[in-house]
Amino acid sequence: MNGTTRQTWHAFTVDRALSVVDSRPAGLSDEEAAARLATYGLNRVTPPPPVSAFRILRDQLSGVVVLLLFAAATISLVLRDYVEAVAIAAVLIINTLIGFLTEWRARRAMEALRQLDVPRASVVRAGHVQLIEAERLVPGDVIEISAGHGIPADVRLLTRRSISASTRRR
Repeated sequence: MNGTTRQTWHAFTVDRALSVVDSRPAGLSDEEAAARLATYGLNRVTPPPPVSAFRILRDQLSGVVVLLLFAAATISLVLRDYVEAVAIAAVLIINTLIGFLTEWRARRAMEALRQLDVPRASVVRAGHVQLIEAERLVPGDVIEISAGHGIPADVRLLTRRSISASTRRR
């Protein structure tokens, strides 16, 4: 696929989109899906390597604002303006502590999100709907989506079905 193909999926007809990925409305066969899985690998983003607390602290201390505050505190000490030096050092410590704690908590939250339940997708394979782990989706898979379900990334809508208000109330 060339760059133009990737940028214009929304403008393709359904037949053209299926043709580009060598698929069909009935989905891929199990054999073709297995071959594509072997070729392309799992459909997931590799998580970044873990970062140590020391590295987070080092990164906090190497920021431009922190370096400027450190320089200002040093100059205040050289000029024997101890009150200003202590005030700047306090701001420096508070700034570093807040930045460190914020990043540490964010990284822990991201790791916890990665550990949550494995997302699943309803995929059409050989004309039959199967529930599989979303990471096992391959290019050319046809998926079924419905209200309340997550949608795997990089999908091209083939058809839609409206649900009337009277049907929703049942």
